[in-house]
Amino acid sequence: MYIKKNWVRLSDGVVSGLNALREEMFQSYSLPNVIYIVNAGEASILMDHDILLFIAELEIAGFDIRFVSSACTSFHAAILHFIECHSRDALILNLDLNVEQQQTCLNAVGVGVLSGQDGLQVRTGVAFTHICKDIQSGCKYQITNCDLLSQPLGLNGTHQLLNTIKALIKSNNDREKVVSFDIQSIWAKSIMKGLGNPPRGNWLDSIECDQKHFLSLKPLIEIEHYHEYLNHHKLWIMTLGGGGRIGCLQLIALKHEQPSSPMLLSKVVNKVSVSLEDTYWKLLAFYRDKPNLSQNDAMQYMKACMCYPLKSYRGKHNQIFHWEVESGGWQKLVDAHQKKTISRTMDTIS
Repeated sequence: MYIKKNWVRLSDGVVSGLNALREEMFQSYSLPNVIYIVNAGEASILMDHDILLFIAELEIAGFDIRFVSSACTSFHAAILHFIECHSRDALILNLDLNVEQQQTCLNAVGVGVLSGQDGLQVRTGVAFTHICKDIQSGCKYQITNCDLLSQPLGLNGTHQLLNTIKALIKSNNDREKVVSFDIQSIWAKSIMKGLGNPPRGNWLDSIECDQKHFLSLKPLIEIEHYHEYLNHHKLWIMTLGGGGRIGCLQLIALKHEQPSSPMLLSKVVNKVSVSLEDTYWKLLAFYRDKPNLSQNDAMQYMKACMCYPLKSYRGKHNQIFHWEVESGGWQKLVDAHQKKTISRTMDTIS
């Protein structure tokens, strides 16, 4: 599998981020028909009308929209879903926008900025990645492996995860580097300690060296940051995801003089289909009731609207969530959102 084009832009504003993404997508570039929408906060981003409208516009333009997720390892989820897809190329759009909603998700799972939490502060933005199964002119990278590891529940869960990580990267040598998943969280520190604090000669620093958390954008930013390494080394980029997940992406830069084997990834993928409409209405109810909820109740309510924290999915490797929408469903959500907004306004007036 290959990356033909990759682009990432940090943005604090929803509209400015979407406008930058539109400009990048449609500047004299032949776009594939399949578009994966991913983000770290699952369906919560659809509470922002501008984001919902942007996706509906893509659907109206004739693109095949697929909404998949797996917390901050949602980029990996799109790759794993694409492995089983009949299409030969696709776009992955990371829409990690709306600071307040993304931070609410982190707070809900206990790693955000509330009292007693890890203190992670979201950095929002967008990304555009064109992936393909066959090498094409202009391909920049070859993806040689992609896995979503999951820590099982129980006292032995951490030990099992550590052994899986070690087995996955055991073939590393001086020409194969590993980008750390270290981040300012208690769980990350415990996993790194269990790995024996790998020597810096084999491991490269994570871009997340402080409390700032780049959500599902992390591997995309690191691909750009470590481009020079990728010209000479096969690189593992490791990313932490909520619900005990670690995304493992192995790739190398393609050189014009370097032949590339037409290798396709083969994985057993655990895919769960979820009704996007059902989750959408649950989230609308949450944001409607949020001002009247205690902090603890609001966190539990928000957590109940998400799939990735559920304990029933712990220990299942390559677990992804596909949010299904009926044909024309994105525009229907836009219309429903507008009707709901008008209804609330009339209730306020009356």
